[in-house]
Amino acid sequence: MAGLNRDPEVTLKLLHQTHISATTQNPICHHEFPKLNIELNQLNDNIINKCIDECYLKYKTTDEGHIRSSVDINPKAWVNIFIFSMVKATNASGNIQVPNGCCNTDKCGIKKFYEIIYDHFSGLVTN
Repeated sequence: MAGLNRDPEVTLKLLHQTHISATTQNPICHHEFPKLNIELNQLNDNIINKCIDECYLKYKTTDEGHIRSSVDINPKAWVNIFIFSMVKATNASGNIQVPNGCCNTDKCGIKKFYEIIYDHFSGLVTN
């Protein structure tokens, strides 16, 4: 077929765009996490970049991380979505509700990455 691009990287980037769009506009599900008592003013660029780097490295050691996915294209986007959800939860009652536009399976890479991000931010909790 003429014009058909079979480059897996291009396909993965398109999948990432689809997942981001669905996550931000019409999520399939939300993953729920207990609220964290974090001083939001401590979430500066250094803290966020450290989170991205450390969480992504940890993610790549998981079963889900061994398969290239939307997380690999732009881990920062998923961290930002998580942070936005965390901030939103501080101004509302209930838990942190993080959207997912990929799927609602237990083996979802985005869900696993969110779990790792939550664990990371749990280490920053103030008493």
